[in-house]
Amino acid sequence: IVHEVVEPEKLDERTYEIAKDLASLSPLAVKALKKVIYEIADSPFYAGFDIERKTFGLLRYSEDFREGVDSFLNKRKPKFNGK
Repeated sequence: IVHEVVEPEKLDERTYEIAKDLASLSPLAVKALKKVIYEIADSPFYAGFDIERKTFGLLRYSEDFREGVDSFLNKRKPKFNGK
């Protein structure tokens, strides 16, 4: 999946920026996202929606989800614990 194209001389810098952004996300959500992408790769279009819906349903009861919502509402950086 191509997300963006950068000049070769800016590739290392942009790669670091993306990695830094990913590292700031909930580890639980990143793990779930990887699993969803893997599962929907060979699934029919509508089956993918069902997989995503079920995954979101599970994540929304996690501590990381509550932390994400709370940090957003209180305008602070989240402190995810992967639970």
